[in-house]
Amino acid sequence: MKLREIHAIIGGEILNENDTVSIQGVNILDRATPSDVVFIFNTPPKNIQTNAQVIVTKHQLSNNKLCQIIHPQPRLAMAMVLQTIYPMPTQNIRHQISESACIHPNATVHGPVSIGPFVHIDEGAIIRKNTIIHSHVAIGRECDIGERCILYSNVSIYNHTTLGSGCILHSGTVVGADGFGYEKNQSSWEKIPHIGNVIVGNDVEIGSNTSIDRGCLSDTIIGNGVKIDNQVQIAHNCTIGDHTVIVSGTLIGGSVTIGEGCTIAGNVGISDNVTIGQNVTILGQSGVTKSIDSGKTVSGFPADDHKKILKRRALQNKLLNRTIENNN
Repeated sequence: MKLREIHAIIGGEILNENDTVSIQGVNILDRATPSDVVFIFNTPPKNIQTNAQVIVTKHQLSNNKLCQIIHPQPRLAMAMVLQTIYPMPTQNIRHQISESACIHPNATVHGPVSIGPFVHIDEGAIIRKNTIIHSHVAIGRECDIGERCILYSNVSIYNHTTLGSGCILHSGTVVGADGFGYEKNQSSWEKIPHIGNVIVGNDVEIGSNTSIDRGCLSDTIIGNGVKIDNQVQIAHNCTIGDHTVIVSGTLIGGSVTIGEGCTIAGNVGISDNVTIGQNVTILGQSGVTKSIDSGKTVSGFPADDHKKILKRRALQNKLLNRTIENNN
């Protein structure tokens, strides 16, 4: 890939252009070869030592004669180059179905697809073209798996689940299990059957060992472009808005509604029946016990406006220091 080809993909301003440069990979500064491009996200070191011939940064490097592309978002530029050099495997699928795969006669498989060993696909399920299903995946009755999906080993998709196009589910993920619903009957607990489904939109990625429960009467809905990290729990009847990001360790209670474009950091807990607006940021280890308006950034337990939390903490520290000084 020539320098001009990279520029056509990511844009930006080229400095010290060299038409002889040929790029084959992406690497870090101290490991790069002359055929690699390097992306620097933060302030670059003053004296850069690298074998790379092309560097992408936000700002021009001083006293450097290497080819450089000035880009406002080097990390985004790196993603675009990586996607070009290492395209998704769903783009060039060779139709193959393992002999050990168990596919119900009434399931529908639209080729080309790749289905690995010991995959189980139940009655009425639909697998759409250019989808890759790795070994030991279980897909229940009447599921609809969209085009260009990747299901890694040991993913379990319960009955009547719908996945949109371009979804990636990592190993150990479970979609469509019953929600945790019981009602006390004297000394025992009666199970509440969950007859809703899970509907997952397009271009959703779900990390390993994450669980998304089916709805009780209505559906659990995961919007388009949602990105969910490893070991996240999403309970029954939740609605997650488009392009929301949920980081690992987050626990979301039942019937929670989360708007579009939210960022939920690691180890966040969200109580049942809470509504979170659009473009909300919930900082790590927060405990959300009440609804949050759009555009807010919250933290702490119980979660509150982050600026208010910081002011309160500063005041508490100030009072504590005065108390210590007075006691001395």
